[in-house]
Amino acid sequence: YFVAIRSGTTTTNRSTNGISWSVAAGSPTAFTAQSKIAFGNGTFVAFSGTNSCRSTDAANSWGSAVAMGLTTTHICFGNGLFVATNGGNVVTSPGGSSWSATKTVTPSVTSTNSFSFGNGLFYMTNATAWVGSWDNFDTTFTPPAPTGSGNIGCSAFINSSIIVLRGGPTASRAFVGVNYNASTQFVLPSAIAPDIKSWI
Repeated sequence: YFVAIRSGTTTTNRSTNGISWSVAAGSPTAFTAQSKIAFGNGTFVAFSGTNSCRSTDAANSWGSAVAMGLTTTHICFGNGLFVATNGGNVVTSPGGSSWSATKTVTPSVTSTNSFSFGNGLFYMTNATAWVGSWDNFDTTFTPPAPTGSGNIGCSAFINSSIIVLRGGPTASRAFVGVNYNASTQFVLPSAIAPDIKSWI
C-alpha cells in the first residue's frame, strides 16, 4: 500500500496504485501539526512535532504515540533505520517503537527542504547547502554545491544516482552525483539539462 496522512490531521488514506485512495481504518494519535511518513522493514512510521506512531498493517491500526526527544521536520528509512531530522540534529529507530539519543549534524542544515536515502547514503539539503552521511550521521561529508543560480530545492535517488535540483527564476537544473564513498571524491558533472521538462 501507499499511505498518506493529511497534514495537521489524523486522517490517513491508502492506495494500492497511487491513483485511487480510500480512508484507512486506523489513525495515528497526537498528530496536530505537520506530519510526514516513511516506510521500511514492513512498518510505516509517521511523526508530528515531537511524537511518532507506527503501523505494521498498512494503516489499519496504529500504536501509541512515542516521544522522539526532538522536534523533527523530515523522516526517511535507510541502512535498516528510520532517521528523523530537523536539519541540525537526528534521531534514529529500527522500528519506530523507541528512538535513539539525539545526534548533532555537522555542518547543520537548518530549514531543511529535502531528506533522502539511496545507495547507502543519506542526503539532506536546504536552500544553499547539502550534507551527506554513509553511517547514519555518525560521520558526515559536504559535497561541492551544484553550480548555477537559485536555491537548492530537493534531492532524490534515481537509478543509483543522486539527483539535485537547483532552481532559479528562469530555469531549473539537474545534477547527477556518482561514486561517493569515504575514500574517493564526490563526482558532480555539469548540468544535464537547462530545463526540468527535458528530463522528466
